Amino acid sequence: MYDSLPPLYDRFMRNAPYARWTANLVKIWKKHRKNPRLVLDLGCGTGSVSVLLAKMGKSVIGLDNSAEMLTVARGKSENLDILYIRQDMRAFELYGTVDSVVSLCDSMNYLLTPAGLLKTLRLVRNYLNPGGLFIFDLNTRRAFTELHRRGSFGDFSGDSGYVCQVSLNRNIVQYLLNFFVKNPASGEYTRFAETHFERAHSFAEIRRFLRLSGLKFVEVLDAETMRRPRDGAKRIYVVSERPGD
Repeated sequence: MYDSLPPLYDRFMRNAPYARWTANLVKIWKKHRKNPRLVLDLGCGTGSVSVLLAKMGKSVIGLDNSAEMLTVARGKSENLDILYIRQDMRAFELYGTVDSVVSLCDSMNYLLTPAGLLKTLRLVRNYLNPGGLFIFDLNTRRAFTELHRRGSFGDFSGDSGYVCQVSLNRNIVQYLLNFFVKNPASGEYTRFAETHFERAHSFAEIRRFLRLSGLKFVEVLDAETMRRPRDGAKRIYVVSERPGD
């Protein structure tokens, strides 16, 4: 995944509300009386959230498994206090602990097996300071079901565009992405394709694996309302904490 997309990722994600997502992190920290100085951005991609956190005065570690995505991230992070590391979130290692861990933009949905989810949660607990929060978002099964009913969606900005076809098999959603990029010299479009998979983790599964990993469940919030989610919630925040030793 993300073999061809990284140089164009920010263009296709230009409408993503990164500023609002980052502001929501701050709201959650303040609500629980936390003011983390060192933050791990797990599955940081092209660094959009890492950059916003660093501009708030946080020291940030951005971790992602795509070298190409990290190249883009480093290109827009000059003079900011961000260390980017290429590692798999299921098997990452840090030099020390951090005050908080965050993971946004569906990164945890990309963990397709219960074993992978549990490995990641255990590592987060290992590198999180006692009392530190782990905040991550998830696409819910409701979101996947609605995308599956639509069948396809896309966007086009003049010199580039994409079409995404969606299929759902139990808890796994498949995105078949076709991208089209215009060559300014010839006026012709080049097409390239990628296939992505995400998993809808049940809330019961999340609660169970948080407990098994040694993390304490704190709360779950609707990402749109920042309140307790109702049945129709499409994206949620899960907030957990490493208990004091």
